[in-house]
Amino acid sequence: MAGLFFMQADLLIIAGPSCVGKTPLLRACQASDPDMFSSGGMTVFHSRVPRKGEEDGVDYHFRSRDEILALEEKGILKAFQVRRDTIGVPFEELRRLNETRGIYEGNPVIASWLIQNKEGWGLRIKSVFISPFSREEIKEIKKDQSKDLELEVRNEMIGKQFQRAKKIFDGIDVDIKADLEVRASSAFKEMSYAHLFDHIIVNHDGEGSPNWDPIENPKGEAQKSVNSLKNIVHDLKDSSLETWEEDLIPIS
Repeated sequence: MAGLFFMQADLLIIAGPSCVGKTPLLRACQASDPDMFSSGGMTVFHSRVPRKGEEDGVDYHFRSRDEILALEEKGILKAFQVRRDTIGVPFEELRRLNETRGIYEGNPVIASWLIQNKEGWGLRIKSVFISPFSREEIKEIKKDQSKDLELEVRNEMIGKQFQRAKKIFDGIDVDIKADLEVRASSAFKEMSYAHLFDHIIVNHDGEGSPNWDPIENPKGEAQKSVNSLKNIVHDLKDSSLETWEEDLIPIS
């Protein structure tokens, strides 16, 4: 079964709000099935500072905002302003995917652009959105007049942001706090792109959750999410997967 996905699509897209659990989900799948994503990921340009354990040219091409915009002017990449960062998708990577196939794991803004422009690049895509709330949870919040859906999403994600931050930063200063707030506050709008995706995996275990430890044997909902992604990759039925209507997340 390993590698079946790459016979049927050029690009597996995994997207969702910051800290929803995309990265540990991929790592857990790779730990249990190393051949599943053997063609590797799509490496994009990023203006933020590398986090602990990240490598330039492996996790991202770390460059300044001005450098990324200069590359866009030269026609080398497509630049996006995402939260407080500038991210660039290199066109050479998209051309490479026509031959070698791979993964894009990241922000829904860029993922939605890839989905909507797949025909222009001749790409066959499988797209997966990772959500911190289920469709039914969202509908229940919307019914409750005492609750605001955008605020509920923000509050859920700020908790996940601080949980992860305690693991990857030696201390949380004012600038880091501001960045965490921007990331949490962006989640609501980013979830509005979910209806464009083929599948939605509901995952309540954010990146800082202890359920991802050890990564080779996650627990709880983290393990359910791993199973769901494997089912998607191998075209197996999974009743826990969701699809959303466009107006589920009401963006004004």
